[in-house]
Amino acid sequence: MKSENATNNSRATTIAILFTDIVGSTRFFAKHGDNDGLSMIQQHNRALFPLIEKADGRVIKTIGDSIFAVFDNPADALC
Repeated sequence: MKSENATNNSRATTIAILFTDIVGSTRFFAKHGDNDGLSMIQQHNRALFPLIEKADGRVIKTIGDSIFAVFDNPADALC
């Protein structure tokens, strides 16, 4: 069986990828509990989501204390 080349009808583009991680969040959860830990993550997200969107980025996914976002124009990802 012959395989088709996936790039036949596509073009290469450069994007910027952003990953965030809250250092020490596991210790914070252990010391302060789930309610305070979740509040910390919500504050993190409330602070960063608008900045990402203002810079024409898109939040793709959040996992725990992390954000995964992309910027179609890498220059937009710079502060």
